[in-house]
Amino acid sequence: MDQENAVLFEQYDDSPGARGQRSLPGELSVRPATPDDAEAIGRISAEREGGVVSEHSQGFIRELRDTVARGSSMVLVAEAGGEVIGFGRGRHFDKESGSSEGKAPVGWYLTGVVVDPRFRRCGVGDRLTAERLKWISERSGSAYYFANSGNRVSIALHERFGFTEVARGPEFCGVTFTGGEGVLFELDLSHPEWRAT
Repeated sequence: MDQENAVLFEQYDDSPGARGQRSLPGELSVRPATPDDAEAIGRISAEREGGVVSEHSQGFIRELRDTVARGSSMVLVAEAGGEVIGFGRGRHFDKESGSSEGKAPVGWYLTGVVVDPRFRRCGVGDRLTAERLKWISERSGSAYYFANSGNRVSIALHERFGFTEVARGPEFCGVTFTGGEGVLFELDLSHPEWRAT
């Protein structure tokens, strides 16, 4: 991994025992996000992306009002010991977009998982991904996901669920990729194998 990508993404470690090194403060549960989660989501977002917690919190409230309420996106939170420790998003893109090198099809996309650094590598991202896929499977036969080619942590997580690469390009759904190229993945939700992860 080059130096720029090391800053952009969580360090990828596929060594034995790399996952499951930390413990959660209680039993893990996943549920739809509510306005009461704004402060926790703002804190986790600001820690990951920088910026002011209140601005991230306000952005989340707008997201709930503008897209989640309309049914064009979803946000799930992971909670343990009464504390929100991560969240994951999904979004429906209703028109094909992208460059000629790789068009992103219409459909439901996993659009990001962020976990509190204190609780990474203990299955929170996997659980949020499984629950988002379950949610999407009740609405669609396929799920999509794209990532920067340098983001090995995210790519490895999604490969465990059976996502396969379908295209590469400089941009998907209006997102460009710093320090790499975009990779688009698809998962056929009509096959039950994806649930086995």
